[in-house]
Amino acid sequence: MDRRQMILGVAAAAVPLPAVATLPAADPLAAALADYKVQSHRFNTELPDDYSDEQANAFADETYGRVYYMDPLPAATTLTGVAAALRTMLSEAERGAELDDFIERNIRAALAYFEREGM
Repeated sequence: MDRRQMILGVAAAAVPLPAVATLPAADPLAAALADYKVQSHRFNTELPDDYSDEQANAFADETYGRVYYMDPLPAATTLTGVAAALRTMLSEAERGAELDDFIERNIRAALAYFEREGM
């Protein structure tokens, strides 16, 4: 065994990797809302000023609209998903949104976690 193989062997032995089955699954609601945040920013920063309403609507559908119009939103499966829904609702309210369908779908998706837990 050469020196490099010995070092790699020691490093591999010193850092045990968890089994794939023990890694937590990503929360589908948290993932969708993270995408919504990224795509909303993309829409707000990349939308050309000279776009027509039709072009702006098509760009909205291509960006944040994929999640905004998703009905229903995926149910939260972890508290991370619940927190993401609450943060999204607060962000929407802070920008002046009233209780619209998107916020209602966030509430339902977050509540699904608690209902699944028997709360």
